[in-house]
Amino acid sequence: MPSRAERNQLLEAWRGATDLLTALRAQDPEGRPELQLIPETGVEIHWRPGRNGNLKRILQVESVAEAVRAYVGAGIIEATEAPVEQRKLEQALAIRQP
Repeated sequence: MPSRAERNQLLEAWRGATDLLTALRAQDPEGRPELQLIPETGVEIHWRPGRNGNLKRILQVESVAEAVRAYVGAGIIEATEAPVEQRKLEQALAIRQP
């Protein structure tokens, strides 16, 4: 069980990710988030702009689960879709690993 300080830090990171994804979604409704596994450091959330834009790194999170929670918080996916989305993303990342 994480300490109170660790839980607070995770909550702040989740809120930051949620706020950033919410803002990006409002600015670029056709865009979408993408995940990239960074060995030994976690997962990066990238944003793929809707109109022929280049993928850009926006932030790093601890895990796929944390990224999916941010997706739910930003309204990118519904809470009921979270378990399936998490499994899909974890499988996709596992396939891409060297």
